[in-house]
Amino acid sequence: MQGVTINSNANNETVPGYQNPLLIRPDRPLPASVAIIGAGTIGPDLAYYLKSAIPGLELVLIDIAQGALDRATQRIEGYVDKGLKRGKLTAQQAAGVRENIYTSLDYSAMANFFLMRRRPPRILNSNETYSVRWNR
Repeated sequence: MQGVTINSNANNETVPGYQNPLLIRPDRPLPASVAIIGAGTIGPDLAYYLKSAIPGLELVLIDIAQGALDRATQRIEGYVDKGLKRGKLTAQQAAGVRENIYTSLDYSAMANFFLMRRRPPRILNSNETYSVRWNR
């Protein structure tokens, strides 16, 4: 993939952009379904970003605590409401983000899903490390 020209400098020379898969069509298809393990701090943010970026995505959030899943759902709904109020999302886009989001306490709910998992910091000493398994 090549960079996208996103700006020009003071001399009117083009400045190459960064590699953003939302600006450039990727070489392989985007996932149709994603499972995110962990609905605490980062899980809802990842879910909202993915649902906003990939129309029609089916997404399941998995956690060991129902309270975390409930808060994650409320947080995603809050992001959608804020996007609508600020004019960042249309009603159609908001409906697309809201549909096909599932929550579960059962790991078997992620069968046949792409997997995105936040690795626990106690194992890696980093809460910025993510693991993605591409099944296709």
